[in-house]
Amino acid sequence: MAVASAAVLRRLWACPELPDFNSSREAPESKYAPMGRLLSQEDVEFLRSQPGFGREAERRFRRERARVFRAYCRSMRHDFSLVIAAARVIAASGQGPQDVSGDLMALNVTFQRTLWKANFAVLLFEYGWTPAVVSASPAVDALSRLRQRLDLVSFAAA
Repeated sequence: MAVASAAVLRRLWACPELPDFNSSREAPESKYAPMGRLLSQEDVEFLRSQPGFGREAERRFRRERARVFRAYCRSMRHDFSLVIAAARVIAASGQGPQDVSGDLMALNVTFQRTLWKANFAVLLFEYGWTPAVVSASPAVDALSRLRQRLDLVSFAAA
């Protein structure tokens, strides 16, 4: 029990301000919506049909789109880690539902698996191969579900 309390206190000191989930911050669905279009093959096909758009321009275009997609992934990982940290603190304090730790594990697995697949697909896209479908929506959904769950816990505790 003392070890668990020390771990919670260490996390609280390491993260002096927990995210405010009741604030008007942008919802994950809208914040990460542009990811769905970044690796679109339609954009590449359209640009190929334009005069003066050659191989080098396509390489730059793909490289830049991949860079932006990876930046979105980093941002999503950061947001997810903040939400997970807050959920762990709530779970450790006993204020949240009893099954929250199992939910955290399942959501974390879904989130990590989806980002791994998306990063592999962006690698294929960057080097000119067309990934079948690139979707970060399961990761966004996991982040949204976790935030909604914490919103409910925060509301109930208030």
